[in-house]
Amino acid sequence: MATPATNLIRPEKQLLVCCSRTRIDEAAMEQIRRLVGPSIDWAFTLRAAAEHGVAPLLLRTLLHLHSSHRSKITCAPRPFVPWFAPLS
Repeated sequence: MATPATNLIRPEKQLLVCCSRTRIDEAAMEQIRRLVGPSIDWAFTLRAAAEHGVAPLLLRTLLHLHSSHRSKITCAPRPFVPWFAPLS
């Protein structure tokens, strides 16, 4: 659930925080589903993930989300497209 404080944080940073966990509960996965969309600046997200060393966690979480029967990532960032193609 968005709070006034999280509304001040870029959605890309919120996505990184959600995806940078070793275990993601259903509430976090639902937030990730809401955040992943065409308005995400993937260049910023990937750069920030690399700078913070969480790119593998981001990829793992996005792959898990995409492979779920309830969600498909239709706006995957270009560097991730080859990873998502076999799952579509």
